Amino acid sequence: MNEYFVYVLLDISKPGLYKYNHYYFMFEPFYVGKGKGRRIQEHFFPCYLKQDDKTHKTRRIKKIIKKTKTTPKYLKIKEQIYENEAFKLEINLIKIIGRRDLNSGPLVNKTSGGDGISGYKHKEKSIQKIRESKLGSKNSFYGKHHTDEFKKNASIVHTNNTHAVGMKHTEQWKKEASKRHSKKWVITTPENKIIEIENLSKYCDKHNLCKQTMYMVAKGKPKQHKKYTCKSIGG
Repeated sequence: MNEYFVYVLLDISKPGLYKYNHYYFMFEPFYVGKGKGRRIQEHFFPCYLKQDDKTHKTRRIKKIIKKTKTTPKYLKIKEQIYENEAFKLEINLIKIIGRRDLNSGPLVNKTSGGDGISGYKHKEKSIQKIRESKLGSKNSFYGKHHTDEFKKNASIVHTNNTHAVGMKHTEQWKKEASKRHSKKWVITTPENKIIEIENLSKYCDKHNLCKQTMYMVAKGKPKQHKKYTCKSIGG
C-alpha cells in the first residue's frame, strides 16, 4: 500500500540554511528515516527514549530536548508512496546528506538505509534470548532510577510537541477519547493468559509497557508489544 513516507529529523538548536543538492533545510538535518502512521512521533515517546537510550539518534534527541526545551522538528520529504519507493528515497537522501560516522555529513544514521523489513518476526528462540538478556542484572537499567532531569524532559516531550501547538481538539475527538476511557480491554500476556481489564493505562504502567504502543496494538498496528496483545471491547 502507498501509505509510507520518508522524513528528516532536524536539530532546532542549529538554525541556518543547509543545502544538499536540491534539498534545503532551515535547521541541520541529523537523521533520515522511512515509516508510516505515527512513526515520527514514536521517536519522542518517553518509553522509546528510555528503551533506545544507547543509540546516537536517541542521545541527539535528548540533547536537543534538554537544550531547546522542545522536541526536534521534522520534515516529510515525500508521502503516500509504496515501501520500495520509500526505501530507495531513504537510501538516496542518506547518500546525499552524508553520515557522521563516515565523515561525509551530519546524519547519525548507522546504515545506508533501506534495511528495514516490515512485518518481520523473530523466531521464538531469538525472542527467548532477547528476553533473557534483559532480565535482572543483565538489564542496563537494573537498580537504577530516572533522574528528575529525565522526568522533566519526558514531560517536555508531551507538553511542547511542535506538531500539536495551537491545535484544539474537535468534538468528535473528545467523543472518541471518552469512548476510549470507557472501554474494557482484553489482554493476552506473553504466557498466553487472557485478562480483562478496565484501565489500560494503569495496566501498562504496572507492567512496564508503552501506553501509546498498546493503544496502537488494539487498532491492529502493530500486532503485539513485548509479546502482549490487546483488543478493546464495549464502549
